[in-house]
Amino acid sequence: MKNEVSVLIANAEPLGDGYTKVLTHDFESLEEALSKARTKRERQLILPTIHLNGTSKHELQEQIETACMAVRDAMAAFRCASPNGRDYYLQGPNIFTLAVAQHQEQFNKLNEVKTYLECIAEGIA
Repeated sequence: MKNEVSVLIANAEPLGDGYTKVLTHDFESLEEALSKARTKRERQLILPTIHLNGTSKHELQEQIETACMAVRDAMAAFRCASPNGRDYYLQGPNIFTLAVAQHQEQFNKLNEVKTYLECIAEGIA
């Protein structure tokens, strides 16, 4: 059974309310619709629609700020858990460099989440 899926994305084709309809089509699943949306508008931010039946703008802003603060705290804690060369030197000469690279890669993911939340906050402001 196919479902009709509409994907709304900010900063594309205007609908008059600050949001844009990128695609409406029959898809087998939401994953298929999102996959199509990604290929059509890679990395466009999908913002919530603020309306009377939904979460209030104030509540959304509070939720996003709480999440953003938690990610910032996680980033600070993650920095404190950075690899230390003393814990890796027995494994070989390049292992510490690899451990630092892996750690940085994971830190970048936290930073990406923080940026995502900040962009949503800006988009609903």
